[in-house]
Amino acid sequence: LLSVRKNGFPPYVLIKWAIQVSQCMYYLHEQALPYRIPIIHRDLKSSNILLSEDPLKNEHRLAEIQLKLTDFGLARELNK
Repeated sequence: LLSVRKNGFPPYVLIKWAIQVSQCMYYLHEQALPYRIPIIHRDLKSSNILLSEDPLKNEHRLAEIQLKLTDFGLARELNK
């Protein structure tokens, strides 16, 4: 996505997306329910982050896009 868009994304959008990924990782490590078992994702990369809508089609809504962390195939409990 970053290589397709010629003029890049505004810094405030990239920061918001980085914060969302950080919040996802914090949740996994510190607050995962139902038993609050810390989880390590082990495969965090751009292809495992989904966007709630296409930012190339809805440029006026860039700040509203929600990111979702996916692919927990390599995820493990922290204490195992």
